[in-house]
Amino acid sequence: MKKKTLFFLVALFNLAANYAHPVTPTYFKMLHLDNSVFGTAFAVMSFGIFITSPFWSKIAGLVNSKSVIAIGCIGYAIAQFLFAVGHTTSLILIGRLLAGLACGAFFVGVLNYIVNLSSETNRGANLTLNATIQTVASALGYFVGGILGAYNVYLSFAVQVIQLTLVGILFYLLLEKDSQNTDRLQLSLILKESNPLKRLEDGRLFMNKAFALLFSVSILLYLGYTAFDQSFNYYL
Repeated sequence: MKKKTLFFLVALFNLAANYAHPVTPTYFKMLHLDNSVFGTAFAVMSFGIFITSPFWSKIAGLVNSKSVIAIGCIGYAIAQFLFAVGHTTSLILIGRLLAGLACGAFFVGVLNYIVNLSSETNRGANLTLNATIQTVASALGYFVGGILGAYNVYLSFAVQVIQLTLVGILFYLLLEKDSQNTDRLQLSLILKESNPLKRLEDGRLFMNKAFALLFSVSILLYLGYTAFDQSFNYYL
């Protein structure tokens, strides 16, 4: 695995992915949209990630992870372009949904790539490094996006779209293939096996009191974090 190349590109993606976040409340105010659109847009994007993550996992196994990662990057660029030019609530929500589909492709693709090309001894370290790089790069992306937005809100979107597109191309050109399944599954079968509700149902196979407590705490934690984050942006 080209470790340095992978994590450098992961950092570039997470930088760009967050350029528009600090200017989104201002963007919505410019369009005279209701404050609730900010939360609705986030929910729609999260829903897109949820419903398609199992699908992208199947696709990554069918073709290869780097292709799925590239699709995620370029798809996110297209979604953000639509977000920037869609000055109505409906178009913005469509853009957010597409962004969720694209983010699902990227994050699932990266995790699959790391797991497939890491040895058992360094797999855990690589996954930890990936999470750390994404967190740090995302924070820096907020900072850079805020600086760009101070000059012009649309500058944040423009730089974001260009960088995401270039990173997607680099992912495809520079990474090696991790796997390719020669068994061509029918789309209907892939969709059936990608049902996120079925994956939740499968959780009962390993669920116990400790996992139930852990998942409950995680749900409460992210409910609180998201509620604070959404409100704080508008407070500022």
